[in-house]
Amino acid sequence: MIALQIYLTAQEGKEKELEDAYLNFFRPAIKKQEGYKNIVMLKDDSQMRTYELNLFFETEALRQKWVASDDHQKAWPKIAACCANASWYLFSVID
Repeated sequence: MIALQIYLTAQEGKEKELEDAYLNFFRPAIKKQEGYKNIVMLKDDSQMRTYELNLFFETEALRQKWVASDDHQKAWPKIAACCANASWYLFSVID
């Protein structure tokens, strides 16, 4: 299994829009993907514009298939449009 951690900084005043994009577009789209295991969005309460997305897929190949999908092409821009910056790290899960 793989885990992708995506660190997001919301644009000032776009926090609610980012959370809505996650809840109403990104999460529903990813949940129906082959190989999907879990997703969670965390908000850093000490830095109100800082978020972390944690995605889990069976394999990196299946995650890449999701990235190439029409669903991702529609959902990710809604997240990105709310963010000042994003960075990510990919991990193998030791299970």
